[in-house]
Order: sequence, then C-alpha cells, then structure tokens
Amino acid sequence: MRLALTATAGLLLVESTSAFLNASQNNQSLTITNDRLVASVSQSRGYVNVLTLDGQNLLGSASGDTGIGPYLDCYCTPSGFWTPGRGKNVQYQLFNGTDSTGTPYGGISMGETYAPTGQRLEQYWFLREGETGLHTFSRIIYHNKTTPFLRNLQEFRTLFRPNHDPPLFTHFVTNDKFAAPRPDTDGEVVVQDATWKLANTDDPYVKGVGDYFTKYTFQDTWRNHRAHGMWADGNQLRDDASQYGLQPSWNSAFYDSIAKHVPNLVTTSDRGTLKASIQLPKGARNPIAILTASGHDFQDNVFSPSAYQYWAEIPLSTNHTIIPRVKAGIYRLTVYADGIFGDYTQDNISIEAGKTTLLNITWTPDSAGEEIFRIGMPDKSSGEYRHGSAPSATYPLLKEEYRLYWAAYDFIDDFPKGITYRVGKDDPSTALNYVHWAVFGGKANVNRPVPVPDHQYNWTIFFDARDKELQDTRTATFTVQLAGAKTAAGNTDVFNSTEKYSNLPLMVHVNGEALAPWVIPYHQSSSCAVRSAIICYNLAHKFTFGSAILKAGENSIVLSLPYNGTDYESALLPESVYVQYDAMRLELK
Repeated sequence: MRLALTATAGLLLVESTSAFLNASQNNQSLTITNDRLVASVSQSRGYVNVLTLDGQNLLGSASGDTGIGPYLDCYCTPSGFWTPGRGKNVQYQLFNGTDSTGTPYGGISMGETYAPTGQRLEQYWFLREGETGLHTFSRIIYHNKTTPFLRNLQEFRTLFRPNHDPPLFTHFVTNDKFAAPRPDTDGEVVVQDATWKLANTDDPYVKGVGDYFTKYTFQDTWRNHRAHGMWADGNQLRDDASQYGLQPSWNSAFYDSIAKHVPNLVTTSDRGTLKASIQLPKGARNPIAILTASGHDFQDNVFSPSAYQYWAEIPLSTNHTIIPRVKAGIYRLTVYADGIFGDYTQDNISIEAGKTTLLNITWTPDSAGEEIFRIGMPDKSSGEYRHGSAPSATYPLLKEEYRLYWAAYDFIDDFPKGITYRVGKDDPSTALNYVHWAVFGGKANVNRPVPVPDHQYNWTIFFDARDKELQDTRTATFTVQLAGAKTAAGNTDVFNSTEKYSNLPLMVHVNGEALAPWVIPYHQSSSCAVRSAIICYNLAHKFTFGSAILKAGENSIVLSLPYNGTDYESALLPESVYVQYDAMRLELK
C-alpha cells in the first residue's frame, strides 16, 4: 500500500514590500527572515517557535502545544494522534535560492517517520523577499506494504496556536457574514468533545452568539472559503481575497521554482486547461463545475490518493467556465446547481499538459416522471429547515442558527408531537427540523442528559393527489437527498460488526405499506449536525413503488429510523444516529 498526500496553505499576512531575505541555521533552530517577518523552526520540537512581524511576537508565550506554529500533526497512527518533529530521527533541510522572477526565497523542511508503521509526515515553510506571508506545504507518505492497515486518516492538520495574555487576536472571522469576539473562557464547562458552556453571561460573545463555544461554530465550506489565516494589513477581507485568494495563477512562477524542494508539487509545464460550455437546466442557480478522480463520486477522492480536485463557478450570464492549471490526467467532470435534483457527471475527460480541453455539454436534469411535490430546495444542505441557516432571533451575531451547539435546540420541546408536514400548507422552515434524530437526549446533551426513546421521531408527510395525476401511471418515485447521515460508523469509514447500525436503514411507508429500506453504508457516514454543520457527505436514493398504492385525496409518507438507534461513542459525543435532509420529491410515471 502506498499513499502520498500533499496539502498547501498560506499564513496570509501578505503585502508587497522591499526586503532582504536570509536563511540560516544553528544547533537549535533553522530561520528564514526578511526585513519584516522572522520565522524560526525548533530542531528539537519540529514546529515554528519564533514568528514575528515588524517586531510583534505573533505566537506569544510557549506553553505545551500553545504559543507555537504553524506545525503539523495528524490523527493517523494506530494509537491516534502524532506530532512529528519530537523524536530522535528527524530530518531538517534549509533552502535558499532565487525564483524565476529574480526574487530571493528561503525555506525549511522537517520530516519524521513513525517507526512502528513506516508512515512519514513532512512540513515545509517558505518565505519570499517582498512578502510577509509563509507558504506552507504538508505531506503524508505511507510505504509499508507489509502492514496495509493503519487506522482512518481522520485529521491531518497544520496548526497555528498563539498564546498571548492579554490576547493579541481578539476576533474570529468565518466569512463576510459571520464574525464574533473571542469568548471569556473563565469558568467554562465541557458539554461535548471540544465544546464548552460559557459561564460569563455578560460576555459579548455570549450576548452575541450564545452560551456555547466550539471551534466548529466557525467552520465554512471550501467553496465559499476564499482564504484563511491571520490578517495584518488592515484591509477588508474581500480586498485581500480578490488579490491573493481567487487567482489560481498567483505566485505560480515562485511555486514552479520551489517544486524541486517539495515532492509532488506540479509545475506549470505539467498542467493544462479545461474550457466548458454548459447548457444548464431551467431553474439552476449557483452552479459549479468540479474535476475529480474519474470513476468516483467527487466526494470520494480518498479512493485515489494521488487525485487532484479543481472547482470553478459557472456564471449564469455566460454558462461558460474555465478551470486553469489542471494537473495532466484523466478526470470526472461533475456539475451541480441549487434547485436541481441530481448531478451531471462525465468520466474520462483528458487534460493534457500545455493544452486546452474544450467541452460542450447539455445537462438534462434527472426526472422520473411528473413531479407531484417537492420539499426543500436541492442545494446539498439542510439549511432551509428549522434551526438551519435562519438567523437567530435571540443572538444578533448568530447569523445562522445551526452554528451553535446542537443541544441548544431541544427537539422534544420544539416538536412535542413529532413532525407532521402537510405539503402546500406548512412552512418547511418551521415545520421540519434540520436533523432527523433516531433518539434525542442522553450523552453530550447538557440540557437533556437522559435519552427519550419513546418520543415520536418518525416524520409524517401528508399530500393530496388528484385523479388526473394518478390516471394512466404505473410507477411512483420518491427521491430523498441527504445533506448528511451519521451511522454507527461515525466518521471512521470503518465497518464494525459489533455496531448494529454501522449500515443504517432509512425506512419509508406509503399509505401504511412498507417500501424496501434504504441502507446507508458505513463508508458514507459523517458527523454533521453535532459538529455544527448542515453540509456533509451528500447522499441520494430513489424509493420506487407501484402508483396503485396512492389514492385520490390525502396520502401519507412516513420516514423512520431504527427505534432508539444509537452507537458507542468513546468520546463525549451524542450516541444517536441521524440523517439531515436536503430535499425530497415525488414523481409519477
């Protein structure tokens, strides 16, 4: 088994300046510096332990694993977490040179092999003259063919953990929509893994966002995440992003020049371009094109570790998109859009180095007959339902309710009789929940610590059908798209025979008749709502049945999960299995 993965990131304190560049080392550290930024890597610990900008200490005081970074760690060894750079056999390199634009640069690499299994982690830091940002690359390699199973690669992180008193960094900024002050953590109480209830009710964070703090509150989707890191030049985020974060060719000459130092960094000469003209279905909004591993769902690049991903918006004004700087290879093109069920996919698209691949595509939307009703908007999220993307009526800074700790919203209080929804009459933003729980309460629920298995957790949908709609039809198709599902496999993608619901059945009854259940497989499970999310691993299924089951007048569809369906959680996390609906529709043919 062989695995090699390289990730790139930037500690973006970037602006143009005149500078000198120096790379040096001694017995304790390796250092790269220009006249504004200094970064030093400890040779005994493998992390950046000095980082200053214009004399300002950006790290603060070192204490354990704070006051340091950027540095690398992973949750990937048989025992769990591992931080390289602290062992007896760590390799360091110091780089310096001049890139093709004539600009000097310096760099540092650190690498260590985890001896019991043979897996290796490497971290690279580079600094250019005239910039105040570090260019970082993270790499994981596994060559041990005799021990092909390690454990799930659950986390692979480049961490920056400042520690100032008083804090130097005072706010969290997720995007243009959501930001919040740093909370007062004195007296905080753990309510869930990596989640705390805050004690100071007068704290601006508590008044603005809510009583709970977790890093997951500040997550964002990669699609809309323009850049990340620290910002120190005082300009607006969007201005910085437009200069640095939205240009695929930004600094390409520099990256070409340092590719000799960074394994698998693809140079311009090995890249091509895709240009596509795409006829979109009527009603498509917010469309996007994605190049990923051919033959696999775009969410499943894990099955091809060497695969790359490329995403590009499709302007509705032109229906044309360009994806530049694509590594030469064979790809799948996926196109999806808000408002449209299903995706467009095309495999075996060849991208050649130095050439442009042209595509002319017509996306015919998925259809199984005449649409009788739909619930929700297909957009790969459960945000349109209660406690989803709607702003909080209580906390002015909480622009999307789902970001707060999930147990702040008590399902049993919100829906004392369970969920009943009447198509065409009820408002899905209040009548439907952003999560379908198998059971609510219990572990990791500070507000309801005892589970309530005998509450009504089925979802019942009532809808009317007319004689004219049913006439001359034979087949009904009920499509369910999920924004995410948590089976007993959690985030591991590992089947556990001791867990009854590693593969999770979602059951549907139509007018009292049971359909074949949809068994959601263990390898498509994700931890979503409990990590303050409404978009995770997307799934879809078509329940087909004879239309004779339906009748003129009122009909019902009941969706259910296993009674008291739970799993074992070693960490302080909720045990309930659950699903999050994206959208549903019924069609007749």
